[in-house]
Amino acid sequence: MPKMLQIIEENLSNRNFTIKVLTDQLNMSQPTLYRKVKQKTGLSIIEVIHGVRMSKAASIIMSRRYSSLTEVAEMVGYDSMISFRKQFVAQFGVLPSKYMEIRSRVSCWRLLYYLFELLLLKTERHMSHDVCSRLGSISGRIYSMIHVLIV
Repeated sequence: MPKMLQIIEENLSNRNFTIKVLTDQLNMSQPTLYRKVKQKTGLSIIEVIHGVRMSKAASIIMSRRYSSLTEVAEMVGYDSMISFRKQFVAQFGVLPSKYMEIRSRVSCWRLLYYLFELLLLKTERHMSHDVCSRLGSISGRIYSMIHVLIV
């Protein structure tokens, strides 16, 4: 299995990568590979390949290094956005564009959460106890709301 996954990862952007290419590189017949993969994972070989490609696509989207989903699709071996979207939705239950939007929103909330936490720490050092406790009550509610959004 590790060798098979390595070969799949090395060929992620290769649109011509097929099960035949995989079996040739593993020096194994297609029926033998099908049987071994099904036995170990419960998945077909094509499901494993799609899973690896979609996991990599999600990782690329989360890294926010690329803003174009077409570019991400090409990087993981899809030349058709329709096929890429279909596989992505099958794997994650959401369109890749929505996934990208959700990931960026979570990152913004996470940043706000840490900035708010830092502000509270700095502010509490320079306030009277009465002001601090009133601020603590309000900020505790805001802090909780932000925390719920990012977790």
